[in-house]
Amino acid sequence: MACAESELARHPSYDVLVTGHSLGGALASYTAFDLATACPATLVTAITFGAPKPVNTKLRGAMGAIPNLRVYRVVNENDLMTTLPPRFAKIALFSHRHPGYLIWFSRGKVLAPRPWGSRNPWVELRPPSRASLEGHKMHRYIESLEEYDGGPGFAC
Repeated sequence: MACAESELARHPSYDVLVTGHSLGGALASYTAFDLATACPATLVTAITFGAPKPVNTKLRGAMGAIPNLRVYRVVNENDLMTTLPPRFAKIALFSHRHPGYLIWFSRGKVLAPRPWGSRNPWVELRPPSRASLEGHKMHRYIESLEEYDGGPGFAC
């Protein structure tokens, strides 16, 4: 992290993009948070694919309050991994949440885009009825991006 901070100090006009799939997506969220906190003049964006819920409610709130941090989470309709860990009755230890703006793919469409400035960009996604690990595979995410029809949401 110190190396990244020193490089950003040398190049203050640089923005940072962090990305990852599955556990790598969860780690990308943490890395983006650390960088955005350490380098407040740098815009840090994380794009995660198929990440499990990595943070608790308190950390999610802290992430949402950082003005130079953007987190986008890309979810395939049937990806079981994005519903984990499951929510257990209100036990704080297990109250994991997703940070960021949801981009939810289904059959070439973005089903639940949340625009910048949305009052509540921290969206929870209920487990899809046909959830499986097949929808979690990275090549399924690539297929979804390739099938995207260019409707509302974001530009590929």
